[in-house]
Amino acid sequence: MAPTEQKALVLLTTGGEFAVQSKSVTTSGAGEVLARIESTALNPMDCKVKAFALPFVSYPGALGTHGAGVVEEVGEGVANLKKGDQILWQGSFTDERATFQQYALVKADLAAKIPDNASRDGQGPQGGGAGLTPFYAAPNTYTGQPLVVLGGPTSAGQYVIQLARLSGFSPIIATASVKHSDYLKSLGATHVLSRDLATEALSAEIDEVTSQPIKYVFDTVGGAQKVGWALLASGGTLVLTLPAVEGIVRGQDGKTFVNVGGNVNYPAQNELGRELDARLIQLLESGLIKVGRHFQ
Repeated sequence: MAPTEQKALVLLTTGGEFAVQSKSVTTSGAGEVLARIESTALNPMDCKVKAFALPFVSYPGALGTHGAGVVEEVGEGVANLKKGDQILWQGSFTDERATFQQYALVKADLAAKIPDNASRDGQGPQGGGAGLTPFYAAPNTYTGQPLVVLGGPTSAGQYVIQLARLSGFSPIIATASVKHSDYLKSLGATHVLSRDLATEALSAEIDEVTSQPIKYVFDTVGGAQKVGWALLASGGTLVLTLPAVEGIVRGQDGKTFVNVGGNVNYPAQNELGRELDARLIQLLESGLIKVGRHFQ
């Protein structure tokens, strides 16, 4: 049985400081499980809630939206999970579902069992879309098209590279510290270019790799938007993890951008979450997707 009290990292006030506090553990309701959190991840949005005083939290409140752990309690009507199952899920900015604490409620139909061959640490983030067609929905949509991934070693970058490989993108060109080249190539990057290259030098290096126009650039860092915009050909799409900065305007020079975002707990994205969970587990079990590494 789960305890009645737990430790949680909470944001005390709007734009305030973090502190570890004790709080009660919520019992699972119908269609839910209570999970003991064994691994969580720091999402850039967690930092932005604090830095920009975003109105997502009831204060004092816990943050954290990525979790992996073990099912402790099973609510009424749950048939797909049992006590002791190892799961991963996407949480939300509510006290009972946030993941910077020891226990959290999870919607059972939005949780995925972790395969025996995968660690709980480093499980990939769920949710959000990139304005691109999933490889399983249309396998040949991007075959033979180049993709530039700015920030290959980031958590997002590692999964972008792998999904790009499954989608048929080629070449897959990632920027990174050169010490990560072999690892990123093992994930599917065909070329790894130094992250320290100036925009013009990076463009010249890409021209050496492919003569095709660059129609897709994915900025996983957030701070490389203008570099990505400069690399993009007319008719191309820049995928962003943060709001577009000044100077990046849809339609300018025939270019556009899309933002990665969303949460599978939103009612409009529940079905997407169920499909992602089912696909993710299959990919992890088969080895087509590998759990990402942590870099210092």
